[in-house]
Amino acid sequence: MTKEQIGNEHKGDIYRILFENLSDAVIFHDMSGKTIEVNKTAYERLGYTKEEFLQLNLNDIDSPEFRRLIPYRIKQLEKNGTLMFESAHVSKKGVIIPVEVNSTLINYREKKMVISISRDITEKKIQESTIKNFAQKYEKLSKEMQNILDHLPAYVFYKDKKNNILRVNEKFAKVHGLEKADLTGISCFDLYSQEMAEAYLEDDREVIRSGEPKLFIEELWELPTGDKWLSTSKIPFKNSDGEIIGIIGFSIDLTEKKVIEEELLVSQKELRIRNRVSNTLLKYNGKELYDKILDYLLQTFKCSIGYFGYINDDGDLICPTLLGETWKKCNVHNKEIVFPREKWGGIWGRSLRKCQTLISNGPFNPPEGHVTIKNVICIPMLYKNQLVGQIVLGNKKKSFSESDIDLLEKISKKIAPILNNELKREKQEKQRLQAEKKLKESESKFRTIAEQSLIGIQIIQDGEIKYINQKAADFTGNNPQNVKNWNFNKALEFIHPEDVAKVKQNYKARLSGGEKKKVSFQFRIKDNDQNIRWLESLTRSIKYESRDADLILLVDITEKKSTEERLRESEEKYRSILENINEAYYEIDLDGKFTFINTAFSEIFGYPEDLIIGKNFSIFQEISSQKRLVELFKKIYNDRKGKDSIHFQFRKKNTQYIETSAYLLYDNKDQIIGFYGLARDITERKKAEILRKKFQEELQEKVKNRTEKLNHALKKQKKYLDQIIKTSHFKSEFLASMSHELRTPLNAIIGFTDLLVEGSFGDMNHKQNEFLLDIQSSAEDLLQLINKVLDISKIESGQLTLNLKTFSIQNIVNQIKMLLKIPIKEKELTMEVNGLENSNLMNADPVKLKQILSNLLSNAIKYTIKGTIILEVKETKAQWLFKIKDTGIGIPKEEYDIVFKEFKRGESAYIKSISGTGLGLPLTKRLVNLHGGEIWFESEVGKGTTFYFIIPKREVKSGLKKV
Repeated sequence: MTKEQIGNEHKGDIYRILFENLSDAVIFHDMSGKTIEVNKTAYERLGYTKEEFLQLNLNDIDSPEFRRLIPYRIKQLEKNGTLMFESAHVSKKGVIIPVEVNSTLINYREKKMVISISRDITEKKIQESTIKNFAQKYEKLSKEMQNILDHLPAYVFYKDKKNNILRVNEKFAKVHGLEKADLTGISCFDLYSQEMAEAYLEDDREVIRSGEPKLFIEELWELPTGDKWLSTSKIPFKNSDGEIIGIIGFSIDLTEKKVIEEELLVSQKELRIRNRVSNTLLKYNGKELYDKILDYLLQTFKCSIGYFGYINDDGDLICPTLLGETWKKCNVHNKEIVFPREKWGGIWGRSLRKCQTLISNGPFNPPEGHVTIKNVICIPMLYKNQLVGQIVLGNKKKSFSESDIDLLEKISKKIAPILNNELKREKQEKQRLQAEKKLKESESKFRTIAEQSLIGIQIIQDGEIKYINQKAADFTGNNPQNVKNWNFNKALEFIHPEDVAKVKQNYKARLSGGEKKKVSFQFRIKDNDQNIRWLESLTRSIKYESRDADLILLVDITEKKSTEERLRESEEKYRSILENINEAYYEIDLDGKFTFINTAFSEIFGYPEDLIIGKNFSIFQEISSQKRLVELFKKIYNDRKGKDSIHFQFRKKNTQYIETSAYLLYDNKDQIIGFYGLARDITERKKAEILRKKFQEELQEKVKNRTEKLNHALKKQKKYLDQIIKTSHFKSEFLASMSHELRTPLNAIIGFTDLLVEGSFGDMNHKQNEFLLDIQSSAEDLLQLINKVLDISKIESGQLTLNLKTFSIQNIVNQIKMLLKIPIKEKELTMEVNGLENSNLMNADPVKLKQILSNLLSNAIKYTIKGTIILEVKETKAQWLFKIKDTGIGIPKEEYDIVFKEFKRGESAYIKSISGTGLGLPLTKRLVNLHGGEIWFESEVGKGTTFYFIIPKREVKSGLKKV
């Protein structure tokens, strides 16, 4: 061995060591996915031995999700030489392992091979999932925080040290007439005047320097929506390291307060009136409130009559103050203090409808019985542009001055929000009373339900029964009044002696705080007549009359316990039956371990029960059967469907053939816990099957010999068929020749007939014209027949070819519609065309397509008495589909076979009454087939027929002329 060979061998050893010890899996495979070589990491990661792995294909280890991508990846690898992608491998035990694969295309011994290096990215995927979950939680938290900020009744903002806005709530953005996104990142100098921005910045710096919040700063904001006075508090905002990185501000709108304060300073008189009115509003409510305000206004403005009213939820005016002196002075017999909106009239009604202050000096001439008034003022009270009430004053000695009017309007504006709040309070009080009434009704309903409940209900508080319904009392044979206020020891007298300890233990656990949520247990109880019943108790903590208590629900489960006992007896009986049957019965768990066998199982298979129970069923099978049986049990589990006649070989001195059934085994909660089945020895039957197989092989040999003889006879028959085909070709050539010879004299007949009809040789009388038209029609029918015969014969002889062009289907259909316009009109039919657009271009023989459509549409018209003919065209990637549907007489099923046969027509009287040759549809079929297409139909007698045909698409070469 040369030094170079020794060196190469040494390098090969090094590469082999590296290959086997790589932490990544390396798979060397061919282009079909067949494995050639793998390293240790590859087969150990998936739980195989190396020999097992080398028998696998890429399809065997790729998960179903990625398996379908293998052909695509092979193409990409051939194109680019290398390919990196993520996939998932399936271990021998079915575990999915996410991997990152790097494949490289190489030439090995003049063949294309692939080296694929796969890295386990399970941890990476877990980290990605964790990061994704964290991001989702952060995004959710951020949205919730922003939602909270948006619903705060304040203007909230967050700024950095440089006075730049980083985040605001919805209210802050709205008052500035902007969106939140528009404010992010802009400086206060961009938002406010220079002077304002500098003042805000100085405040910010002071907060940042001191590290202390600055609270309740009164400042004026100059905004697009108008100036606002606000009380602003600024708080330093620190990061996780304690460094101040900005400020958070909260601003409360003081504008309304400021305006009120400024207006109240205008006049001392106004201030006194406001104080008096305010004190009245704070001191009184209801009708007394309205009376006090009205009395004060009458006194202040020296009026002798008036009212103070409010608008209720129905929009009506309510005037409780009318019940005073004004009520006494009014002599109308149907006096009211409620004035519906539709009855609002006079100056007070117009004031309410227009929401305007109205004045009239009067005097008025009211109807008989009404109080005479003059110098009246009507002032509507508005809150947020909503009418909430009205003040009316009258019979003032002097007219109302401008200052009186101004002062009264200001007073009404001050009273309006307070009146609105009073109305809200009254409404809430009314709703509270209604709610209390409903609550009482609800409590009454609860008690009714509880008393009639089929479940016993108790409430225990401070060791005594505070409430018990009739059902719970019935369990002891007492009435609820006698049981109420029993203590725990008294209740124990009715517990079955064997269950007293259990009940005490549960009670002590709850008293010690060990069980404060829900506790459920079963016990027996005896009544006064010593009748015993089983109860299930569910206990949970509740609040009863604002203090801790236990709610106990008692359900009678006596019947359930009786059923369980019957089931136990039934199971014992079932076990007894299994022990006495001749077939082997078994049960295995989901791990394949035997959990139960009957005596027959041990006797048939020759193993004692203690050697089988707890062992896996696979150790008792021949190796050839193990894998197949595991897959069968997996399929039964996945399909939730049992299986009969499972055959396998049982491991014994003399190998036995076993037939078994397997079905899913469920527990009492309907959960799958394993499998069960019956097994039997079929060794003798298998021996018979082997003999039968040998007999079948001998029979097949005899059949083979017989087949060779039949093939020899078929060869002779083929010679006769060849002669028949030659005769058929001769027939076609003869028809073509004869059709051509017949067409020549027919053309002359048609031509001369046309000349005679047109009067080229003189006028004809009426009778002669009728004869000529008959000759002309018959000759044209005959010519059409000959043309069809000629076309069929050309197709059969291979002489008819396609003249392929690119053309608009719309144009072809329009031509056919023009030709069929008269027969459609004569029969009063309608025709629809669907699926066509001017841009539909087709590559085919336009003349022959027109002939196909004409034949099918003509037939549809001929055999349709009334209704609609529909032509529908559908274009797919590979073909054109044409559909011609009529509402005609239909085709009987017994005539389906003759539809496309030459010279064959239906036997109905209607068909025989219509002229025809029986060549139209056979020719149409041949023309469709000539294009490489197919034609078929669906029909129902009396409802109509639908013909379908497809024309495959052809590649359109550039430069073809569009027709």
